[in-house]
Amino acid sequence: MCSQHKPKRVKATLTGALVCGLVGPTMGALTFLTLEAAHQNSARQAISVFRVFPFVWPVALLLVGPGALVLGGAGALVIQFTSARVRSTRLLILEVAALGLLLGASVPLTVLWGPRNDKFTTGLMPLGGAIGLVCATAVFWLLRRMGLLRLSHDSEAV
Repeated sequence: MCSQHKPKRVKATLTGALVCGLVGPTMGALTFLTLEAAHQNSARQAISVFRVFPFVWPVALLLVGPGALVLGGAGALVIQFTSARVRSTRLLILEVAALGLLLGASVPLTVLWGPRNDKFTTGLMPLGGAIGLVCATAVFWLLRRMGLLRLSHDSEAV
């Protein structure tokens, strides 16, 4: 492999890691707060739920961030490698979506500290999959904008 690809790999890995490591836990925390706000009796109470976000966010980063960071970086590398062999942009987008769902759903399994309840962990897998889909889409878009994908085709614009 040519040495000029190494800086692109590092940039892709860091991009995926940062996006997933920050966006994923943030979206998870906001989802939990939104669900809690929906159970409140008044709009004022619902809005007040979001005042705890500055306290919830660091906890979400500590619990979920490391796994999301590692899997996001790995996912970005897979996206980059896959982009060179897939002939269709639409097929690449489907593969990115599937990868995001899979890696996102596995993030709750990577929690090293905190609740070790299997029902809790498996209950978070659908949310993780949905957030993983959003993160994978964002990573794909960023990698494409940054010129870090090795697209062997450009006939189908996205």
